[in-house]
Amino acid sequence: DEEHVAATREAYRAKRARLLPVLERAGFEVAGGDATFFLWLRAPAGAVEALLEAGVVLAPGEIFGPEGAGYARLALVPTLAQCEGAADRIASVLI
Repeated sequence: DEEHVAATREAYRAKRARLLPVLERAGFEVAGGDATFFLWLRAPAGAVEALLEAGVVLAPGEIFGPEGAGYARLALVPTLAQCEGAADRIASVLI
């Protein structure tokens, strides 16, 4: 129903709004649109590895093919609280 769709959109919007400012301050650039539950990010050198070591779950872009090198995919599927925790961890590792 439309109420569920609206609530789902708002949940993804809130997660995106929490993560994007931190990612941008850490040097990531968003690639692609905003109508998805993934963030495709151009990653600064060494950032993906540092975040993986710190326990932030994201996918290195090269696992999706050679065009993905230098990118990372971050899912907005976890809860808002988990996304907030990831944002805090990203900030502590990279900023």
